[in-house]
Amino acid sequence: MEWSSSTGGKPVVSVQWALTRPAVFCVLDAASNLHLWDLLEKDYEPLTTQKLHSGRVTTMAVFGDPDKPSTLSGVCLAKESGEIEIQYFSKKWAVPAHAELDTIHNILNEAF
Repeated sequence: MEWSSSTGGKPVVSVQWALTRPAVFCVLDAASNLHLWDLLEKDYEPLTTQKLHSGRVTTMAVFGDPDKPSTLSGVCLAKESGEIEIQYFSKKWAVPAHAELDTIHNILNEAF
């Protein structure tokens, strides 16, 4: 799958899969926009995009325990200023849907 216009032409800084949801991944672009994707809901565009206004974000790290999906998962954002910001995922983004892994495997098998 390819999404050539998903960041509005802004370069991608980082892409990381959520550790607790096989169908969810995060994209950070060079304009400090965080794009959250859920391939079970939309496979053609992000479900949401959050503009991070409190300083330029240079990188991100997704965290969580795949064996214990909960709202104690999210994304850690490192800013150009040296600040670190942690954002926790809501239950929607943190806890997998029933048979999510099987569904995402089917989607990927169809795509390739």
